[in-house]
Amino acid sequence: MGRIALIVLILVTGYFTFLKPYLILKRVLFGLEGLKISLSPLTVKADTAYLYSPVSGGYSFVGLGGFWLSYDGTLRIRAEEVILITLREKGTPEGRRRPPTFPIPGFLRRADISLDNLYITSVGGGHLWVHVKDLRLKEGFLKLRSVLHVNGRPVVVDVKEVRLLSKGAVIRSASILSDDFSFSIKGFLSERGRGTFTVDGRVKPVEWRNYLVDRVRVSGTGELTYTHLKADLEIFTKKVVIKGRRDFRNVRGRAYLEVRFGKDVIASGSIWGEDFSASYKLTLMPDRVLDLKVHRLTVDERLLGFREPLRAEVWGDVVLNRDKGRVLASLHSGRILFRDTAFQRGFLFLDYSYRDRSGFLSLSVEGPGRVDVEGDIKGRSFSGRVSLSEFPLSKGDVSLLLSYRGGVAYREGSLELVGSGSFSNLLWRGISLGGGTYRVVFTGGRVFMTFHGEGFRGSLKGRPVESVRAEVRLEGFDVVVGGARLFVSRGRVEVVRERSFTSAGISIHSGRIFKDPVEVAVSGTLLLTLRGRERGGEFSFSIADLKVRGRSLGGGSVRGKLEGDSLTGTLTIERVGEGTFRANIGERSVFAEGSLRYGGFEGRVQVKAGPGRAEFWTEGVYRIAGRDVPVRLEGIYVEDNLTLYIKPVRRREGVVELAFGGLEVKGESSCSTERRSGFSVRSSSR
Repeated sequence: MGRIALIVLILVTGYFTFLKPYLILKRVLFGLEGLKISLSPLTVKADTAYLYSPVSGGYSFVGLGGFWLSYDGTLRIRAEEVILITLREKGTPEGRRRPPTFPIPGFLRRADISLDNLYITSVGGGHLWVHVKDLRLKEGFLKLRSVLHVNGRPVVVDVKEVRLLSKGAVIRSASILSDDFSFSIKGFLSERGRGTFTVDGRVKPVEWRNYLVDRVRVSGTGELTYTHLKADLEIFTKKVVIKGRRDFRNVRGRAYLEVRFGKDVIASGSIWGEDFSASYKLTLMPDRVLDLKVHRLTVDERLLGFREPLRAEVWGDVVLNRDKGRVLASLHSGRILFRDTAFQRGFLFLDYSYRDRSGFLSLSVEGPGRVDVEGDIKGRSFSGRVSLSEFPLSKGDVSLLLSYRGGVAYREGSLELVGSGSFSNLLWRGISLGGGTYRVVFTGGRVFMTFHGEGFRGSLKGRPVESVRAEVRLEGFDVVVGGARLFVSRGRVEVVRERSFTSAGISIHSGRIFKDPVEVAVSGTLLLTLRGRERGGEFSFSIADLKVRGRSLGGGSVRGKLEGDSLTGTLTIERVGEGTFRANIGERSVFAEGSLRYGGFEGRVQVKAGPGRAEFWTEGVYRIAGRDVPVRLEGIYVEDNLTLYIKPVRRREGVVELAFGGLEVKGESSCSTERRSGFSVRSSSR
């Protein structure tokens, strides 16, 4: 007993004389509470033990709670709680690190170790926090379940069975789980911290407001060091959905995964599927960023949410930062088919934060014409600039090339435009109306526009969803319609549209119509109304003078009305005649009849025409040398074939009798034939 007391006294004296000052100098702290030691068998118990020790650029801390150790040929360790903390203010460059070795001594393979809770915290170059629960090592088999928190996000490592060998460890069953993925791993880890493994896993479905990525299947092989994990993987998912727009089916790819423990997780590779191919770089930790390079993607109106037909091939870069809530896109396209127009190329740039719901947009499309749009996005609002250069537009019976430059804004579902421009090649039902310039202001649902063209100027104002009024003044307006030239010295056009009702009025104060060899001087009015599918109107024009080959035939008038598809009216020419007409617009048919006085002929005329067929009939007298000769003429025109028949005539003048058996003439585009029925002259004495 005296010897034991002497040994204890020497140890205590040595501790306070040499070790304690040294520990204070090096700022090393340790403490023990509830320490109990037994020698047979060797047993050490401690309620609490800790060690604080500075290291290069930081410190380390080890704490034990409820610790128990015994050795009777087999090492047994129990602990309710173990805490390991390391802090480095400055990371050591990786190239200067020496890879540690993890030799597994025989006694450890035979040890019986049980840790209820092991906490590991590492700060510096990233924040790693690990909680290991129920670590068990017995007869060379290790199992544990741990939760890693890397920069605040949890990852569960569940080791179900690891076999400890003299030169390393065989991982027979382990899995890695998180909110985003789950992987099962098998492999071998050497004592130097290097290993190889196979992996099979799933990335859970990801759904955003407008997107859905189905479960991703992952398989491959890799290698492991104490600082890195690298894997070459194959990936597959049944579908990637842009909700309400398109489903990409059977998407495949390859991925090269690299994990630097405590720092980052990065995957890169390529993906492909129907109508698209791309390469990517996906960062999962510390930030979640997708850098996508699109090599080929077919887009259409459904994918973009358009109502009008569209199709294009696009390529470019898209960067999605999920942590910052930001999308950065730079996309190009080749040939773009929009409606009936083929554009040569396009470009889109978008920098958008869906967290702040704000960003910047720039869009360009060219060939034919060019469109440039750029501006700022805020929520559901947009404000910026629009520029159009000879952009082709068509709507119904109207087409033109439009140029525009000005401001554009879309706020709370309302569109605003303020700008000016020009137009050219204005066509209405194939009729060329030339070009001109315009200014437009559209705000608060109201539009005001002024325009000036070749022979016309006017304005348009109102609310497009309620009513719009357009007024046009014609001054020197010159246009060709159906081969006839119309020249209006002075005139006026007014159009009013109110929801389902439209009315139009045309007033010509002075105008002329030219179609060789006819020239007509006219003035008058035309009024049209349209309510739904019902239409009506009336017209009245005065003919100041009608000339044929320079010969004046006097004045006259044409009047009538429109009811639905039915058009009826009267036509009067002072020195020619008068008559009535009726037409059906839907059936494209017309019937006209009246009297005719022209070039010595006086009689009746009747015309009936429809699609591909026309018939006419005339009967009267033709005055020759002071005598009236009866004439009757009939004709039929059917699909480029004309048949003309002059009726037989028999006439006696004194002792001379003239007999004409008739004449039939047939003609077409390639040839013509004629057939006479007979001609004779007889004389007799009275």
